Amino acid sequence: MSLTKFLHDPDFGPRLEHLLKFPRIPPFGPHPLVPSSSPNAPLIGAAFDYLLRFDLQRRFPLAVAREWVAETGLRKLSARQQKKPTQFLAAQKTLDTATRAIHQARLAHADYLKHGDLSNDLLQAVLRLAQIDSLARSGIVPKWFGVVELHDMRELRHLMDAIPWSDLTPQWRCILNPTFGRASALVGGADADILFDDSLIEIKTTKNGAFSREYIKQLAGYYILQLIGGVDGTPAGDTIQYLGVYSARYGRIIRVPVREVVPSSSIQELTNLFQEFSMRRKFQN
Repeated sequence: MSLTKFLHDPDFGPRLEHLLKFPRIPPFGPHPLVPSSSPNAPLIGAAFDYLLRFDLQRRFPLAVAREWVAETGLRKLSARQQKKPTQFLAAQKTLDTATRAIHQARLAHADYLKHGDLSNDLLQAVLRLAQIDSLARSGIVPKWFGVVELHDMRELRHLMDAIPWSDLTPQWRCILNPTFGRASALVGGADADILFDDSLIEIKTTKNGAFSREYIKQLAGYYILQLIGGVDGTPAGDTIQYLGVYSARYGRIIRVPVREVVPSSSIQELTNLFQEFSMRRKFQN
């Protein structure tokens, strides 16, 4: 998620924040329905992202899905390995493990779409996909790569049980990992979590129950990219109306109208900000 680099940039992050509005949004709840009990919290977050998207595909067959992040990551890792033959034996073993994990995940995914059984095979598959995501981002082989912990599987089941499907079932559109045309390249590549009818939704698995300013900045950043480049797979001019977060541990989604976050008077300046960031990246590269 390269938008993070933009948001954390000491020059551009504060300027973005200055141009946005930050409405007072109540917390998701006083206590999480699913407390964090695993030492592998980031891994569970990434695995839950996969699970939620799989279930949306099952419930809404017209959902548009992109290639899994793990598949893209494995392809990049394979290409990188070809340039480092001295590390071939150790790296090839990791790549073989990842390749088998993705193959098994495809089988488990297909079975889930057909039968809807939240099997142990599926839970293991998404945890291994999350491990591949981590490997692709960091280039560091996670400890016990390919091994799945039972307590992580249990926690994923609890997170799935907490989903309020009456609030998370799309009516007419569902795009998983939406990208923003030419605008995604402005920040070196950007994809959000879910475009759900007229709402852009991010999935958060953190134990913090606040709808933070960081969430608002992230969602606003995606919204501006959408204004610049549209959303791949949607008609031109079909804009997002709501920005929201689904808090998996609290089992609640909160949506905020775009107009309460992004002032119309700031849109041109916000657009220019992303263009300026892109120009600086090209100059530095």
